Amino acid sequence: MMFTGAGFTKNFGGFLGVEMWSKIFNNPKVQAHQKIADLMRDDFDFESVYARVVRGTGFTEAEVAAMKAAVNEAYKGLDGVVRKWVFNHDNPIALNTHGLNGNLLNLLHGAGENGLIFTLNQDLYFERHNGFVTPGAPRLPFGNGITDMQELTTDRFVQLPGATDAAAKFQTDLDCMAGIAYIKLHGSYGWRSADGGNQMIIGHDKVGDIDREPLLKRYFEFFKERINGGEAKLLIIGYSFSDQHVNLALLEAIKERGLKLYIISPSPAKKLHDHFQSEGHLYAADIWKGVAGYFPHSLRDVFPPSQATTEHFEEIKRALLT
Repeated sequence: MMFTGAGFTKNFGGFLGVEMWSKIFNNPKVQAHQKIADLMRDDFDFESVYARVVRGTGFTEAEVAAMKAAVNEAYKGLDGVVRKWVFNHDNPIALNTHGLNGNLLNLLHGAGENGLIFTLNQDLYFERHNGFVTPGAPRLPFGNGITDMQELTTDRFVQLPGATDAAAKFQTDLDCMAGIAYIKLHGSYGWRSADGGNQMIIGHDKVGDIDREPLLKRYFEFFKERINGGEAKLLIIGYSFSDQHVNLALLEAIKERGLKLYIISPSPAKKLHDHFQSEGHLYAADIWKGVAGYFPHSLRDVFPPSQATTEHFEEIKRALLT
C-alpha cells in the first residue's frame, strides 16, 4: 500500500504547509481583517489558525467568512498549479511519470487485487492526471477524464453520500474497481459534505470531523483494517508525521500486527529520526521502530526525466517485494 502527504504533490508544484500559510496570509481577504492577520503573524500553522477562527469564539461572521474564503482560494490555487503541470524537459520539476505510474504504482496491485493509495492530500493531481476515482464519492465532473484540465468551479463541486448510503456505496465501488483504489482520508477540494458544507478536514479536531462525515469515517476504518492486515507494507511519500490520529493508527499496527513502513523522502534519515525524537511529537518516536526501509531521494531522483531505470527504484522494488 502507499500513503501520501503534501510532500508528494510538492513534486508536481504543490504547496507544503508553510507555503499554504503564505498563500492564506497574503490573501487580501485576510489582510482586510487585522485580527486574523495578527494571529497569523504569531501562529505559522495555518490549520491551527483556521481552527481558532472558524471553530473558536471571539471572531465576527465577516472574519470567519474571510478565513474560509482565503483557505478555499489557496486550495483553488493549488489545483491550478497541479492541473498545469506537464512532463517535459522545459519543466524544471519534471519527472518521469510513466515510471512512477507504470513501475512504482504497479507494485501495489496484481491480478484480481486492488492496489491501495491512502492520502491526506486534498488536491486533484491523481484525478486529473491519472483519472483516479475515489470509491464512495461521486466522480468529479471533469468531462473528458484525464485530458480535461479545465478549472473546477464551485458550481461543479460534488456532494458526499449521507449516513444511510456511504458505507454501502464505498464497498460497491471498491468491489467494482480494478487497479488502484485512491482513498482520500481527509476529504478533497471539490467535495461537499453530506450536509452541504465544503468537505476538507482542516484544523485540530480532525477525529471529530472525520467521525461526523459518514464516508470519511468509513475511509479511516478501512485504512486501519488494511494496515492491521498482518505483516502489511506501507510505502510513505511526503507525510510529515504530524497528524496524531494517523500516527496512533500506525503505531498500533506496528506493535500489534507487524506493519512495516518504507519511506521515500529527500531528507536524510537522521533528520527525520531527530524530528521523531523531539519533545511532544505525536507517537512518532515509537513509530521509528517500524521503519524497515528508508530511501533519501526525491521522486525526480527515482524517476528522472531521462526515463532511465535507476538503482534507487530497483532498491525500492527489492524492499517492497522481498
